[in-house]
Amino acid sequence: MSEAPSGTQVHVAGIVRDDGDSPVSLTRALVVAAPVHHVEEARWSGMTTLALLTRDTGGTSGVWTAGVGGLAGTGGVARQLTGLSDVEHLAAGVTEQGILVITDGGHLEHEEVGVWQPLAEDVDLVAYPG
Repeated sequence: MSEAPSGTQVHVAGIVRDDGDSPVSLTRALVVAAPVHHVEEARWSGMTTLALLTRDTGGTSGVWTAGVGGLAGTGGVARQLTGLSDVEHLAAGVTEQGILVITDGGHLEHEEVGVWQPLAEDVDLVAYPG
């Protein structure tokens, strides 16, 4: 991520590896989620999408998804997942398992087709394996 006069920009680059699988350089970075501001966290959510946690200067959070080129509909277009404004932590994985969040009150929520579903209470941290 980087800061620009227009706000936070999220960049994604590939890792170039040598024959021994050691990283040697990065590919040219792509800017994704250009209209999304105040990004705090970015996590892969599936193979071509990023889940983004934002927080404005007033402390209100937002959860967004942004496509990362290569497939139809994943050219960097961002959309906000509405319904929660008190998200503290975000987890997602490269499989299509969806996005998990923990709210300010310790409630674990799972996003399913644009709707947040409660899973558990009194949760401090969540992560997908890997």
